[in-house]
Amino acid sequence: MVSMKTGEWVALAILFLMVLTAFGVYWSLPEQIVFIWDGNSKVLGYIDKTLAIFGLPLFSILLYGFLRWLPNLDPNQRFREMQTEYVWFTVAVVGFLFYYYGMMIFYNLKGLALGNNQFISSWGMNIASMLMFGIAFLLFALSEVIHKSSPVHVFGIKTNATLSSETIWKETHERAGWMLKSMAIIAGIGIFAPDFVLKLLLVAIVVGSIYLVVYSDYLYKKMNEKQIVIGKRKNKKKK
Repeated sequence: MVSMKTGEWVALAILFLMVLTAFGVYWSLPEQIVFIWDGNSKVLGYIDKTLAIFGLPLFSILLYGFLRWLPNLDPNQRFREMQTEYVWFTVAVVGFLFYYYGMMIFYNLKGLALGNNQFISSWGMNIASMLMFGIAFLLFALSEVIHKSSPVHVFGIKTNATLSSETIWKETHERAGWMLKSMAIIAGIGIFAPDFVLKLLLVAIVVGSIYLVVYSDYLYKKMNEKQIVIGKRKNKKKK
């Protein structure tokens, strides 16, 4: 397994590249640049280039710092059991932000923000499809850390049921990990129909979240019923 220290250096290198890129491209861009698109690659809005070019790297640095600080809030210090996976998840987060940042810059540098409002790269993919590829990568990274997560109070699916039993936590998060992997595959397929798949993913995330809460509650009730039956058998033996 790749070490946690390597992951930290990779994340810092990505952040450094973002800052370096900002100073390298700032003067080559128009005052107003495209910052966001819909699922059909149509432009939804423009933003001041200073805010976009320097704001996103700053946001990425602050977000990375927050994610690295977050484990300190866990009272049981169980993050140590999953720290390597978690560090690489933070790498995936800043990597995704850098990927989006690169797409935004390339789009605007090519001067195709106006006109038909659609960027088609040399290999025939529009920007929405390229974004779906990044989302697939991020969902897969999240699935890995969720699947292997330990019971912590600041990360994961936190319900009364999952926090009451390590077994319930493990079963719920293993299932969540497989669900996220499935979503990552769907997102990957979404490069061919990004608008439809993006809407499908949003529905899947909402439905999946509800399902996991209900599933963990079901496991909790099932475990309690089993303990009641065992308790009754013990009482009968004593009599």
